Amino acid sequence: MLPETIQQKVDQYRGFYISLKNELKWKVADPKQFMAIASMYAVKGKSLQLQPYIELSDYIKNQVGMFSTLKSSQRFTIAAMLDTCYENPKETFHVFLDVYDQLVQGGFTRGAFTYIATSAMLSNESSRSHKEMVRRSVEIYQGMKKKASLPYIKR
Repeated sequence: MLPETIQQKVDQYRGFYISLKNELKWKVADPKQFMAIASMYAVKGKSLQLQPYIELSDYIKNQVGMFSTLKSSQRFTIAAMLDTCYENPKETFHVFLDVYDQLVQGGFTRGAFTYIATSAMLSNESSRSHKEMVRRSVEIYQGMKKKASLPYIKR
């Protein structure tokens, strides 16, 4: 059910923010992360069901390797993206991991920025397949790395 006025949207956002802050204050260092998560739910007009959301974020934490960035608080943002955008967030998370692994195999570094790139690819509703988008992204990334390594040329 979508709020009808801007004030209702703001109230919904505030309620989500307070719920997240109360529940996760010891797990998330930066309160701005609560703002981002609350805004995802408010913008999508989806109600934040705290317990299923926390279960999804714990599921993410348990599915990744010991040194993964998703063991940290970044998993809460990824969980919100999956929960607000997809019918089956746990299934979509495995697609997310597959795309991430393809990017890493193509030369992207492991870490937060590659997870962000993966999120952008998943949310892209173009007719291109994930494999095609990964291939093109790796080409762009490699080209950028090549250009960055060129010595500075004075004119």
